[in-house]
Amino acid sequence: MKNIKIIIGIIVAVVIVGLIVSYSSNKKSVSEKQTIKIGVIAPVTGPASAFGQPLVKALELALKDVPKDSKYNYEIVIEDDATNPAKSASAAQKLIQIDKVQAIISATSGTGNAIMPIITTAKIPQICVACADRKIAVGAYSYTSSIQPEDEGKIYIDYAVKTGVKTLGMLNQIHPGINAVADGIKGAALKQGVQIVYEERFDGNNRDFKTIAAKAAAAKADVYYIQALPPSLDILGKELYGLGVKNLAAGSGAFTISANPAFYEGNWYSESLSDASFTDRFQKAYPDVRFNVRTAPYGYDAFMMLVKGFEKGGDMGTYLSGLTEYKGMVGRQYKNSGTNYFASLPGIYKIQDGKPTLVWKE
Repeated sequence: MKNIKIIIGIIVAVVIVGLIVSYSSNKKSVSEKQTIKIGVIAPVTGPASAFGQPLVKALELALKDVPKDSKYNYEIVIEDDATNPAKSASAAQKLIQIDKVQAIISATSGTGNAIMPIITTAKIPQICVACADRKIAVGAYSYTSSIQPEDEGKIYIDYAVKTGVKTLGMLNQIHPGINAVADGIKGAALKQGVQIVYEERFDGNNRDFKTIAAKAAAAKADVYYIQALPPSLDILGKELYGLGVKNLAAGSGAFTISANPAFYEGNWYSESLSDASFTDRFQKAYPDVRFNVRTAPYGYDAFMMLVKGFEKGGDMGTYLSGLTEYKGMVGRQYKNSGTNYFASLPGIYKIQDGKPTLVWKE
């Protein structure tokens, strides 16, 4: 009996030691995973914070969704550039040289342009969301993720014609991405015989729109395309409203970044499509952050796109250049042969009860 007890005791001790060794080994293997750092340059503050804040929150959701059996740990390092090109460039230098990031997600065309030479030299890939400027989507390491200006222009004018519009007034801020969208809308208008009766492009620092608004109102367009960053957007909108011009229709979801979207009640605009379940999840997780279709779902998809590339291994530039489509929170993003532009399809929204409501898609 005594010998049996000794044998049992030895067996138990061996099992316990084995479990301890196994636990320590597993714990060690998890902790020894290499960490991949992905930098984020976004306007968390400033006039375009309605783009940056939801982007950061969407990336937090994406980070939670990385599979537990992934080869790497992932970390996001956030830099606020407030849509200032000089800050964008210094942020990229810091992320690459100090934080040692292995990829960057940026937001808006101004930022994408500012950091492009830096990431190209460092061979660090960037995916720029809310970027309609094709000059960013070149080379082995610079990619954009948004609606193509031609696609947005087409649906904008298709809907305008569908609602009886024959003449168009155009007022937009001078900005690479905004210019691209405006050109897309202008091109579609000319193709479909919609006459442009007034056009004005203004500096982003402009705060006095009395003369511009008066000239636009005198043109008596059926609808007025307006697009700018706050506060210019809202100052212009109020000047036009004060002159009785309320038939406004924005591009790139401009009304959603207004300080007061309810001001544009009943006005329509072109914008990206987003998966309803993702939108709902975001809004439940972050009820105090205004959801932005132009950055939140694209940011989530960009992060997951990069994760898949890192998990696959090899050069990230080669992986991204060979990727022809990606299905995610904005549906199918397609990339035309020879381009670095991941594009998805747009829809038409309207501000109803102070909130965006999808009213039409092709």
